[in-house]
Amino acid sequence: MPGLIRLKQTGLAPLEINNGVTQSLVYRNPNARITWDGVETYKQCIYRNWIPGEEYTEVLTFKNLSGKSISFTYEVPKTQYFQTIYPRRLTLSQGVTFSLPIQFSPLEKILYVDDLVVYINQTPHHIKLAGVLPQYRVAVEPKEIDFGYCAVQDIQIATFKLRNTGDLETNIEWNSSEPFLIEPRECVLPIGGVQTFTCSFQPQWALIYVGTATCIYGDQSVCELSLHGTGKFPHLIIRSDDGAMDENTGNVLVRFGDMPMNGSLKRELIFINQSAFRVPYRIESLPGVAKFDTAFRFGKTEGIIEAGKRQMIPVKFQPKACEQSYKDYFNVCTQHGNLVAAVVECSGKAMENTIEINQQKVSFGQVLMNSKSSRIIEIANPKGTNSARFKIYTSPDSPFQFSIENGILPSNGSKLTIVVTFAPIHPMGYYKIVPILIEYQSPILLELIGTCHSDSGKPPVLNDRYVSNFKRHILRHLALYPFEVLDDYLKRGKLTIDEYGSLIESADSSLIHDSKAIKDEHDYLLPPLSNPLKDNYFYWFSNEDNTRFEYVTLSETCFLFDQCSLDTKNEWQQSLTITNITRGKLTLVWPTPNSSNFSISPTEIEILPLKSAAFRIIFRPTVIDTFYTKHFEGYVSYKNQRDFTLVPDYGVMLPVQLDITCIGNTLRVNHEIVPSYQFDRDIIIFPPIGDQTSIYQTLTLTNNGTTPLIYRFISTNNDESTNQFIFKPSNGFIKQGDYAIVIVRYKPLRLNNNSDIQQERIIVRLNEREKFDKILHVFATQEKPRLSIPNNGQIHALTTCIGLSSETHIHLKSLTRSQLEFNWTLDKT
Repeated sequence: MPGLIRLKQTGLAPLEINNGVTQSLVYRNPNARITWDGVETYKQCIYRNWIPGEEYTEVLTFKNLSGKSISFTYEVPKTQYFQTIYPRRLTLSQGVTFSLPIQFSPLEKILYVDDLVVYINQTPHHIKLAGVLPQYRVAVEPKEIDFGYCAVQDIQIATFKLRNTGDLETNIEWNSSEPFLIEPRECVLPIGGVQTFTCSFQPQWALIYVGTATCIYGDQSVCELSLHGTGKFPHLIIRSDDGAMDENTGNVLVRFGDMPMNGSLKRELIFINQSAFRVPYRIESLPGVAKFDTAFRFGKTEGIIEAGKRQMIPVKFQPKACEQSYKDYFNVCTQHGNLVAAVVECSGKAMENTIEINQQKVSFGQVLMNSKSSRIIEIANPKGTNSARFKIYTSPDSPFQFSIENGILPSNGSKLTIVVTFAPIHPMGYYKIVPILIEYQSPILLELIGTCHSDSGKPPVLNDRYVSNFKRHILRHLALYPFEVLDDYLKRGKLTIDEYGSLIESADSSLIHDSKAIKDEHDYLLPPLSNPLKDNYFYWFSNEDNTRFEYVTLSETCFLFDQCSLDTKNEWQQSLTITNITRGKLTLVWPTPNSSNFSISPTEIEILPLKSAAFRIIFRPTVIDTFYTKHFEGYVSYKNQRDFTLVPDYGVMLPVQLDITCIGNTLRVNHEIVPSYQFDRDIIIFPPIGDQTSIYQTLTLTNNGTTPLIYRFISTNNDESTNQFIFKPSNGFIKQGDYAIVIVRYKPLRLNNNSDIQQERIIVRLNEREKFDKILHVFATQEKPRLSIPNNGQIHALTTCIGLSSETHIHLKSLTRSQLEFNWTLDKT
């Protein structure tokens, strides 16, 4: 075909932009194709990115899509800048395509516009020819966003695209008004580039919102995006699986009831969305409550419920301390706002194990020296649903021996028979309180009473009445005085004998005030007369370091002989000082037979009133790289108790049992025994308490190794007087394959604010090597008692007639998560 052809010059090739984006020279939108009288072609031919002085050629095509031949001709463009081949009349048969080259020859940077007139079957049609300058153009896809319904303070998010259809790179800046927000607000859009934007809709009120977001680009050109949405309040229904609800407060009640420790219960919350739109939610504890300080856990704490749907949220109750009532409140809020849909009130109580013994006091009566007498006790788990471990806290060399010292009691009424054997080797009275430590339960205190007679010694035969009288004497501050002094006061009328046969101060007498001062400095508590389990914690911690007793004080109760090298010597010694704090002469006996490795000297001694006696603890090891352990058990009593003929019934005073622990090793330098152990937990969390004086938990340490395990609890608090967390026993040793049950007490020093969290790092020194230290984390909180009374505490009585009465009901609300006790006091004035 004669005429112009496509010129192969640089001006005709696609232009390479600096940013690496390739753009075609001639812009022909495919959507701009048009059909005239059966001939398909383009409506326009636009040249872009051209350079003056160059020539650019593009070919227009005309295709006959009709089913017949048509006549076709055209006119040349009017301006000299657009040229084509000389026109002639043609006949286009069906399916034939005619190609017409158009040459563009710009001379300067201006806009060029012209028309190409074509005649199809004598009918003129115009095709626009243009050489345009570089322009800024963008296109929004879509041009309108409808968010529909959205919950108040929730966020709905939609995305849209912005395309740079211009010839230049452009800066983009979006401006929108609340509650609409477009991100990113600013960016740079290259030629032909596409950027995806996020538009969020967060209504603050239940209104219809209509807005326009404006996009400023290029030379301050503006593109608009229409936005509209509707804010509505969500309708979210929350109920528990049993439908329980507090009629006064409207709180949703999730009640777990009583459950054993070391277990968990599950309940469910039902969320029903009755809105016509989705509702995001979150579950959060009340402000000021630490996350760790709750026994209730939700399967999920946030989520989205679609319109008309429901969700089941599991709630788990995992108590952290036994015999504690738990109650926590949780708000169910919209995810991004503060609209509280409901308040969930969770409550439950952790029941301690119910280990029991058939008798808490065992009397052996009178036994001859070097003879034996046995009694049987039964320990049972009658009501427990979980198995429970127990540990009898006694010495293997004690005059009182147990056939079983530890074990596991299965649930559902299991029983265990234990034989207690009394084998004394010294003529004297014996009285010992043996704690039976149980996981997740307060200790059981077993009182053992026995008397040993020989040809040379016949002390009073101890019985239950003497034990009860002795406890009364302690409470009346009379145990610090020997019988001789008490008998003199009795004769002078300053003391009398009560109905139980024990001594009591006369009503008009102010006797022995100095003993009360001594008692205050030396506050030690024997088990109460009724011996209820709830008081056994107090007894167990009444002598925290085991150095203070009714008659004496000890300088130390745990003696450690570390790294005793047999290369230098074969004997090591430490001293023990025992002070008599009574007004009478005491006799102290260590009836425990000396072992070949540890011994105590002297084994028997008399201590004058308010005087001290010194003892030597001797360690004689024989094997290197070995641990040695030993318990010494001693008994101290008034000297006048050595023979029953010296004191009447009211003057019988019980002996007091002493206990010391000796630990030694012969580890050489750079030698050590690696401990193999297991704690039942690494974090101890106490439940919130109100004005309670103290709260307790148990901790179990198991020795999984083949050698004894030495342990010692060390507080990181340098000031021991401010320690709020106490461990007892605080040190000791565990035989291979055995375990120790330790009781932990939290005793706040003062009432703190609700937001205060008491925490401490406890170091457990194992095998007396710092490298084996185990860190325990202990947390506790204390709450002030808070009670909400309506009407600012004003109660308005209903009007009534004289002689009649009226009732006024008020609703009290406890703002404390721990149990709150209160009473009313009416001002009689």
